[in-house]
Amino acid sequence: MCTNSAINVQNSAWVFDGVLESSADLFPLYVQEKLCNIPVALNPRGSREYRDEWMHKYNFKHPDFALWKRYSEYSQTFYVQLQQAFGWGAFQAVFAQYGKLARDQQPRTDEDKRDEWMVRFSRQVGRNLGPFFAAWGVPTSERAQSSIADLPTWMPEELQAFLNR
Repeated sequence: MCTNSAINVQNSAWVFDGVLESSADLFPLYVQEKLCNIPVALNPRGSREYRDEWMHKYNFKHPDFALWKRYSEYSQTFYVQLQQAFGWGAFQAVFAQYGKLARDQQPRTDEDKRDEWMVRFSRQVGRNLGPFFAAWGVPTSERAQSSIADLPTWMPEELQAFLNR
């Protein structure tokens, strides 16, 4: 039987403040989809209805990172939006990049972890995720944003609808 039990294979280099629970939840979602044939979109925590519910509760006109960190449902929605748009392969490739980093190359501060994740994932998928991070209120540095400015901007349609309100 397939369940949503925790499988903790996180790497502290890509787990920044506010994503501990939601990043851990990625792995059961992956297992359910790949081994149990339950697509993420059909999982209660990955469904469009779930995402809409939590996006309705968030103030995108004044995104609040402290609030985003407090409720894992926001970061869960954030990660599922990335997964639905770019698939598991993007996550696997980025996780593999982190696995190859020497200890002294791994980001240490929370800001560095957010920057590194945004830049690596953006480069992997060939899209500038800076506006996506900003829409959710996830802070990143100007340096990191500038490093991906050459990529076409990406924003999920479901989130764009909330930003246009």
